[in-house]
Amino acid sequence: MRCVRKYHITSMLNPIVPMPKGAKILNLAHKRTTPIIWAEIDTDKPTVKRLIRTYETDQELPDEPGQYLGTVETLGIVFHCYDGGERID
Repeated sequence: MRCVRKYHITSMLNPIVPMPKGAKILNLAHKRTTPIIWAEIDTDKPTVKRLIRTYETDQELPDEPGQYLGTVETLGIVFHCYDGGERID
């Protein structure tokens, strides 16, 4: 089944978010005080680890940080978030 699901980000230091393989990240925003990712997923796909790369303002970026997802502020720190892709461990 395909649906849109939300994922809470509990740590902003390059969080790993478990989600189904091939998930399409739609949005990154705050809901109350928690950063949330909404993704279009297929619930029949196996779960993989998705890396969200986070960088503070003025922090140097690598040549290819990934697809930009959005910017969130939490605990007084601004994080610019990029999709680091699926991880196979």
